[in-house]
Amino acid sequence: MRQASIRAGDAKTLDANAEWLKANPNFLLLIEGHCDERGTEAYNLALGDRRAKSTLNYLISQGVRSDRVSMISFGGQRRSAPSVDERQAGEIHLLLAGERVGGGAALDEDSRCQE
Repeated sequence: MRQASIRAGDAKTLDANAEWLKANPNFLLLIEGHCDERGTEAYNLALGDRRAKSTLNYLISQGVRSDRVSMISFGGQRRSAPSVDERQAGEIHLLLAGERVGGGAALDEDSRCQE
């Protein structure tokens, strides 16, 4: 079954992302939900939406303000690469918008949800 839960290893990445976002309040975040080509377009859009919501809810639970985060689902429409391995078929991309003040680490742009 294709799911939208966050794997333990990815939670660590999201924890670091949440800390970075809290320390850099001038940035907004867009969460993109992606799927592979399996399933109908409607199913994949809904799955991408659930994946993005899981990520959004996790970041909020870690103290990121909800008014700084938005999300969108692309389903299987904008895959970065064809899925070769079913375990890597679901992707969440985190995109920043805002003013960079000084140096610092950027967010991991490819956090994956459990497939």
